[in-house]
Amino acid sequence: MSFLLAAPAEEPVSLAEAKAWLRLDADDEDSLVAALIAAARAHVEAFTRRKLVAQVWRMRRDGNSRDGEHRLPFAPLRHVVAVRIVGAEGQTHELAPSQWSVVGAAEDPRVRIASSLSGVIEIDAEFGYGAAQDTPAPLRQAIRALVAAWFEHREDTRPPAVVADLLAPFVRARLS
Repeated sequence: MSFLLAAPAEEPVSLAEAKAWLRLDADDEDSLVAALIAAARAHVEAFTRRKLVAQVWRMRRDGNSRDGEHRLPFAPLRHVVAVRIVGAEGQTHELAPSQWSVVGAAEDPRVRIASSLSGVIEIDAEFGYGAAQDTPAPLRQAIRALVAAWFEHREDTRPPAVVADLLAPFVRARLS
C-alpha cells in the first residue's frame, strides 16, 4: 500500500507551455488546461510506474520477505527518507541507517532490512527525476500530446497512439 506524503511542487509541463502547444492566447480556459496537465501527468506516472517530478511517498509492506528485500513500487528513487517497523499494537520504531540499506539501481530500487527485524515495514522515499525541467523530453511530450487530445476531444479520454509510443521505453515491468 502506498500513500502520497508530499506532492510535486510543480507539473512537468507548465500552463504557459501547454497553452503555447495548444495555441491558446486567452486565459478563460486556464483552469481546464491546468487540470488536463495534472491528469496527463497522473496518466503517464500510472502507465510507466515512474514519478516525474520529485515527490515523497510512504509504502507499507509486510515484513516477511524471503530475502529481507522490499521492492519499491516507483522509480526513479531519489533517496529513502526513513524506514520504520510498525509493531502489533501500532507503535512505530524508526530504524537506524545501519539496520537497512538501498540495493539495486534507482530504476529498480529495493530496501533491504536487517534479518532479525519483523513486523510491518514502513518506508518513506522520494521519487522522481527532480524538477520539472529534469523530466525526460519524451515524457513531457507525452503529457503535451495528452493535453492536446483531451482538450480537442473532451468526450474521448482514450490516449492517442503516439502517447504509448513515447512512453514505451520508460515503462517499468511489473514483477509482483
